[in-house]
Amino acid sequence: MGGGLIYSSDWVLNEDHLPVNYNGVERPLVEQLIIPATWRELGIGYYGSFSAWPLQYTVALVNGLNAAAFTHGSGIRDGRFEGRNATANNLALTASLRANIGEWQFQISGYAGGTNGLNKRASDSLQLAHGWFAIPLYLTEADLVYRHQGLSAKLLGSYISFPDAYQINKAYANNVASGMYGAYVELAYNLFASASGRFEHQQLNFFMRYELLDLNQSIPANAIYDGTLRQTHLIVGFGYLPIPNVVIKADIRWQHTGPQNPDLIVNPNPAAPPYQQNNTFLNLGIGYSF
Repeated sequence: MGGGLIYSSDWVLNEDHLPVNYNGVERPLVEQLIIPATWRELGIGYYGSFSAWPLQYTVALVNGLNAAAFTHGSGIRDGRFEGRNATANNLALTASLRANIGEWQFQISGYAGGTNGLNKRASDSLQLAHGWFAIPLYLTEADLVYRHQGLSAKLLGSYISFPDAYQINKAYANNVASGMYGAYVELAYNLFASASGRFEHQQLNFFMRYELLDLNQSIPANAIYDGTLRQTHLIVGFGYLPIPNVVIKADIRWQHTGPQNPDLIVNPNPAAPPYQQNNTFLNLGIGYSF
């Protein structure tokens, strides 16, 4: 696919990531931290559909991830090579199957690939397994989308399994988890769906989204648990599209996290205020698709 998106795993947002195509000022956190959209790598892919059934399929072979760059609190996001930095020392396989039945769309997707981007000599010096699929990471996802006139609903869930996280923490001390998950449900309605006249080609979308995620659902023996990475978010807001490629957005986000782990504070500030597990954010934004 030559530098394109990892299109064999649509994941709702990864292919359709322009600001006029999603609700809220910020992209869903699940599709930032669990599914690191926008995600692009180098490789080759094949896609098609079945003539007898309403099914589409995709499969692709791309470069893998760089676990040396995984950082605590950002999932696998910082491990993307993004094509331009790929070393060709590891590979990954992605695939998806999508069904479109009337106003419903259902999809399952998967990713499996190596996370050691080093050559054999560098790998041996760090006592890391080397090979195209060495130190594997697995990501699975399922989503359901419903659209009818002005109403839309989305449900998405994803899980990451990184069984050899112990090796990466031993080599780089980056405190990564062996299991991470995220899910969200979203409802939205376009008040101008049945409008005529000047509002016929405009949109005024009110939405509500609930997200939950845990970036350290399971951790290896050499990692430190961080309760702040277990989070829930409730987002309520609107987006106004005066023309199809411009959007004005506003939303309120209520965030709740687990407690802070004092073992992760290396140099505590005695004057620092207590950690707040509940926070409220007001977001305003303007988006332009070009």
